[in-house]
Amino acid sequence: MKNRPDLYAAITGLVALSVIALPAHGQGQRQVDGPPHIAYVYPAGGQRGTSFQVGVGGQFLDGVHNAYLSGRGIQVVVTKNIRPLSPHEHHDLMIKREQLEKLRAGELPATGNMPKTEWTPALEKWLHEIHVRLASSPTTGRIPNPALSDIVTLRITLPANAEPGERELRLLTPRGLSNPLKFFVGELPEITEKPFEIVRGRGKETPAGTEAKEMRITIPATVNGQILPGGINRYRFAARQGQRLVAAASARTLIPYLSDTVPGWIQATMTLYDPADKELGYADHYQFSPDPVLYYAIPKDGDYTLEIHDSLYRGRDDFVYRITLGEQPFVTGIFPLGCQAAHQTAVAVRGVNLPVNQMTVNATGKPPGTYPVFAGRGDGVHNSAPFAVSSLPD
Repeated sequence: MKNRPDLYAAITGLVALSVIALPAHGQGQRQVDGPPHIAYVYPAGGQRGTSFQVGVGGQFLDGVHNAYLSGRGIQVVVTKNIRPLSPHEHHDLMIKREQLEKLRAGELPATGNMPKTEWTPALEKWLHEIHVRLASSPTTGRIPNPALSDIVTLRITLPANAEPGERELRLLTPRGLSNPLKFFVGELPEITEKPFEIVRGRGKETPAGTEAKEMRITIPATVNGQILPGGINRYRFAARQGQRLVAAASARTLIPYLSDTVPGWIQATMTLYDPADKELGYADHYQFSPDPVLYYAIPKDGDYTLEIHDSLYRGRDDFVYRITLGEQPFVTGIFPLGCQAAHQTAVAVRGVNLPVNQMTVNATGKPPGTYPVFAGRGDGVHNSAPFAVSSLPD
């Protein structure tokens, strides 16, 4: 939006304001001096056969005009590009809004030789644009890191026959193509941004400065969340006696490294509580993976709670996670670990909630390499085990 000197002069003659142009919606008054970089996508996945909105945060994302998500038939549309206001811009617009509202209410009298300015439709439009610009920057004052300041909103449509599993998301700007981030296509219902309730006195005593939030959910589901500074997220759900519950988190899997944090990664921890808030299980990793996995046989009917937070109670917008929660298949190991190319072999499968404990892996037509092995359906809802195909005889 350009300045309106004829209208603005009347206001600046009444109050001491500096004239700074109102930035256009989605545009920045800054010099773009780096390649486009995306720091996080939230939610970092979705259920196939659905259409939903995601937010992508990063830096130097001015002018994003396209987005790419690997995989056939997936539609991605850029719907909004917002750069949150700087503290200076926010302060300037707040003053402009206040003075315009006073002018509209007739609270700014004429002074000296300057007659009172009449309220016009042009001034009304200007005030509306200021309200829109302020409302479009919900994170103003909370994000201190410029690497997270730009926000792009996407509408993603996943066809019902989309293959579940890992994808790559990139944004295209006039400066070039961004770095890729992982995005997952799943089959379970997805839970994102449902209202939390602030809770006290549940589970462990929490450090000063932390805030525990709880959400009621129905399992099985994939839960999407963000850990904000000092945040503890809890999910309460009904479970039945005998259910073999599996909670598998993805956090470091989504964003392996954060260059400006100490330590330079998310260290998610999960705790399971029974209906009396007694701790049943805890995990901060799984085997050689830094992301936690919990599995537990439910002892009796009731409401159970799964808690997740960073091990050091850190947090910000790029502390994104996904948790697959329910009585889902989960592979813990296979044997043998591979076979010779052009052969097939019987493989024993170990794990939780598996539909089979033995399967045949056919390496005919596969070149040497490592391939994922799924037990049963192979639909990507649960994890896989790596299987090595070699040119050497076993």
